[in-house]
Amino acid sequence: MKKLFIDCGGHDGCSVRKFRKEIDTNCEYHIISFEANKEYSKFYDNFDNHQFYNKAVWVYDGHIDFYLDQKKGYGSSVMKEKRTGKLDKENPEKTESIRLSSFIERASCEYDEIILKLDIEGAEYEVLQDMVNTGAINKISKLMIEWHYNKVGVSKEDHDSINNELKRLNVEIEEWDAIGY
Repeated sequence: MKKLFIDCGGHDGCSVRKFRKEIDTNCEYHIISFEANKEYSKFYDNFDNHQFYNKAVWVYDGHIDFYLDQKKGYGSSVMKEKRTGKLDKENPEKTESIRLSSFIERASCEYDEIILKLDIEGAEYEVLQDMVNTGAINKISKLMIEWHYNKVGVSKEDHDSINNELKRLNVEIEEWDAIGY
């Protein structure tokens, strides 16, 4: 059985470390990490059975504005609306984006189990809606997520709406926090 962990918003590799320590102690899962902040790419050199992509996950393939936090990129986002941190909203960087729903559709042909982790600083709402619309959400076994509705101006009603849709589709959801790993 081929297993895949897709790590979206990988930060400094903390999600890979947490996943391997708590879930994949035998290194059975292939891990693919997406992190748009190029400052963090140096943290991914020494993981086994792993691929790193310096890309933002989004709803289309191409390029997107990426707003770096002025404190060494911590909490950066493709969401200009993000209210927390100190995003440099006047000088976004262009970063390559990948349509996550299409990526998952392709991966599901190769893997029997896919666990998806999203910590993408507010972009999770548009990405998840795209996954629901395309049916890619049905290709994942589990969603591990850090929600950011209160940081990007998503109403509690809209947050609850996507959560209810995911529950209706029987998506297994787990709150995710890898800080400290």
